[in-house]
Formats: sequence, C-alpha cells, structure tokens
Amino acid sequence: MRYRGDERWHLVELRAAQTANLSNTLLLVVLIVCPLFVSRATTFTLQRVTLFGLLFIGARNAIELFASLYWDRRL
Repeated sequence: MRYRGDERWHLVELRAAQTANLSNTLLLVVLIVCPLFVSRATTFTLQRVTLFGLLFIGARNAIELFASLYWDRRL
C-alpha cells in the first residue's frame, strides 16, 4: 500500500511484466522443443496437460514476483 500511485512502482511493475513476458517466450520454446526428444510412445492425457499448464502459470508468477523484488531494490 505504501507504493500506491508512485511512478517508480509503476516502472517496477512494468519491468517485472517485461521480464515475465520474456520468460513466457523461453518457457514456451522449451515446451515446444522438449517433446521432440521424448519417445513417441508417451501419451499426453488431459491431467498431464492440465499439470503442465498449472506449472507454466506458477513458474511465470514466481518469475514475476522475483523480478518485482529485484527491480524494487535495483531502481
């Protein structure tokens, strides 16, 4: 609450969002490339796809949190 309306905090949020968007690109590339090296016998069930989706969202949120902490101390 102490950062409400502060221009510096808006810059921190912007930088953290940019970092998270960059990580989205890297995570998606990894998710697209990894199945190329997995055997063709592996099946993707709905439960497994849901788990990967939740892990992706959790990883993105964690990256954005740590980026916010980093940019908050840096700026």
